[in-house]
Amino acid sequence: MKKLDAFMELAELPSSDDAALLHREKEDDALQQDELGSGTKQTVGHATAETGHFLYYVIAIVGALVLLGTLLYCVSFLPRLGGSASPTQNDIYTEYVENGIEKTGAVNFVTGMILDYRAFDTLGESFVLFTAVTCVLILLQGFKDRKEKNDGLYQPLHDPILRDGCSILVPLIFLLGVYVILNGSISPGGGFSGGAIMGAGLIVYAIAFGFDKAGQFFTNKTFRAVSGAALLTYCGSKTYSFLTGAMGVESVVPLGIPGAILSGGIIFILNVCVGLVVTCTMFGFYALFNKGEI
Repeated sequence: MKKLDAFMELAELPSSDDAALLHREKEDDALQQDELGSGTKQTVGHATAETGHFLYYVIAIVGALVLLGTLLYCVSFLPRLGGSASPTQNDIYTEYVENGIEKTGAVNFVTGMILDYRAFDTLGESFVLFTAVTCVLILLQGFKDRKEKNDGLYQPLHDPILRDGCSILVPLIFLLGVYVILNGSISPGGGFSGGAIMGAGLIVYAIAFGFDKAGQFFTNKTFRAVSGAALLTYCGSKTYSFLTGAMGVESVVPLGIPGAILSGGIIFILNVCVGLVVTCTMFGFYALFNKGEI
């Protein structure tokens, strides 16, 4: 009887396969519950993200409309163009137009304004260009000794068509830049535009012949020497002009005949200084961004 009871108990126990199946079913149930919970969390997180994006768009649109309304409200108080209360109808405008040629000797009113009436402001702009390149050079000093892994990234492909074409084009670009600088007081142009043209000529030359060729006449020392000398000459020339004007002393630099290439007094010198600074700055930035050094 005891053997029969023991046999019945053994028969009621699950087999190893049944136990494994039961364990697998429990794992599946737990996995389904985990997936259900993570899915719920993802749905909640997605909904929260959508709500955040919606609030961002609403705030951005409302902010833009408020800014636009504020600007339009301020514009409504501006005087009408050409009206008697317009800022252009004042003593400064009259001074530039009626007395500009007589006092500056420059037929180009814009050149006379930025290189005579507002000459120190233009000096500040030139200093900004020089300082920007100098700061980049200082930041790149740590990479000075680093070897370039692929010099072909900034060296020419030895294309004879490119080189022959640039041999003709580059001198014409420089000639145009010099012409624009020298005629800045009598025609549209001046140091900024002429310097940009000459800087573009240097860049074209470097693209066609490589930095090794360009480095034979334009190096880091060349950049610092030319830019520094131009800025000091500009500052000294205009300081002399202001001092002589304040003391009522006649300047030794004559204004010349308006319309002549050497007219404008020291404006001619200032145009050359600005042109040199802009030329060096343009090529300096190109060399820094392509090669990492001048």
